[in-house]
Amino acid sequence: MEIFLVASDTSQSTVKRLLTLLLIGTYHQRDMTFRRGTIYFILSLIILIEVANALLGNLVATFFQEKLGANLGVVLVPFAVLVAILFGFEQSNRLREYTTKETRAEPSDDRNRAKMLDKVENFWIKGVLEQSLYQIARLELGLEQAPEKIDHPWQTLLQQAATSRVVPTGTPVIKLFDDLDGTLLILGAPGAGKTTLLLELTCDLIARARSDPQHPIPLVFNLSTWASKRQPLKEWLAEELNQRYDAPVKLAQAWMDADVVLPLLDGLDEVAAALRGDCVEAINTYRQEHGLVSLTVCSRVADYEALATKLRLQGAIVVQPLTDQQVDTYLERASEKLAGVRAALHNDTDLRELLDTPLMLSVVTLAYTGTAETEVQAVGTPDERRRHLFDAYIQAMFNRRGKEVQYTQQQTKHWLSWLAGKLVEHSETVFYIERMQPDWLPQRQRGGHAISVGLIFGLTFGLIGG
Repeated sequence: MEIFLVASDTSQSTVKRLLTLLLIGTYHQRDMTFRRGTIYFILSLIILIEVANALLGNLVATFFQEKLGANLGVVLVPFAVLVAILFGFEQSNRLREYTTKETRAEPSDDRNRAKMLDKVENFWIKGVLEQSLYQIARLELGLEQAPEKIDHPWQTLLQQAATSRVVPTGTPVIKLFDDLDGTLLILGAPGAGKTTLLLELTCDLIARARSDPQHPIPLVFNLSTWASKRQPLKEWLAEELNQRYDAPVKLAQAWMDADVVLPLLDGLDEVAAALRGDCVEAINTYRQEHGLVSLTVCSRVADYEALATKLRLQGAIVVQPLTDQQVDTYLERASEKLAGVRAALHNDTDLRELLDTPLMLSVVTLAYTGTAETEVQAVGTPDERRRHLFDAYIQAMFNRRGKEVQYTQQQTKHWLSWLAGKLVEHSETVFYIERMQPDWLPQRQRGGHAISVGLIFGLTFGLIGG
């Protein structure tokens, strides 16, 4: 714009000055593109006047003086003013439309963002984290940094960093997340507390997103469904955002294109074993295409170590098994209803070996509350001891039900076992009733389902036709 200002100052033409000012007036700092057509028109007009003045200046001036009895400026100045007025009206209307659209869009985006944060908090934090078994035996988990578990792009230059280090006790997971530039791999044994750490991280990230409108929205996704279509991770995330979080398709795609979402991916080990390596490749490809987006992945350590391809992240942490001291401290702080468990642990090393994760400690707490030492102790192989523990846990859960029940214990266990088998068969780890399909039903029941659906459609269209 400075070029045109200089041109207007040095030019003696009133017309060019007016057109230059009009050109400057079309510039909009926030959105240059929506006035681009007007700018091109005025530039063309200025160039045309310059060329005409250079080639035909004297001839045109003589013509207007002879035919119109006035000089060129008297004729063209009103014309330029008229053009300025017309374009002023045009740009005023466009600016009004743009401002109105912008004013309407921003609150809508804020509402969508706020609703999504509420949805994540209500489901994952209040509904899952605060209700989980891990809260019963909440302990300060031991963590160890394991940079050798990931494929760092500069690994050859950082060989000295490829050694495991114990994380200081009390270090929050979000501190590790920040130290590793927001790309973190969480590993651990089954029941070690990986998902709990992920949800604690989610809780802290929700708080950040509420205070900072520019912070991406943390969303938890379970990777078990990725294997059904094996899509690029961005497409899968958009689809999951639509199906799991009820985000409209266009909004989900727009958020993924704008990197508004911070993916927190749980259950890499729950992807079918044959496709787990492909899933890692999909995550790595997404990281290459969206390298500045934060991302966290959870997996069982044994399943991850069996993979030939590693995740390209900044770092990894491994959740450590519970120590005997941690277990003893927890039981000592518990109520006297766990006295039988404390007494049994003194002489039962097999039982103590079972209590190496927060999950198993929670199960023992619920199963053996108020139980005598003789009932806690059991004989047999480790598998038989584990079976004894879970039988006691299941019975304790049945005892918590009310007196009025619709199904017997045998029926409940039968259908829960059937449902668990179907979830494993279809690579599902979280049960969503809307994902159940007719082929989940036993063969003898599929015919009844088809007849029921046919009757419903027949009745509906029959009523409409009638």
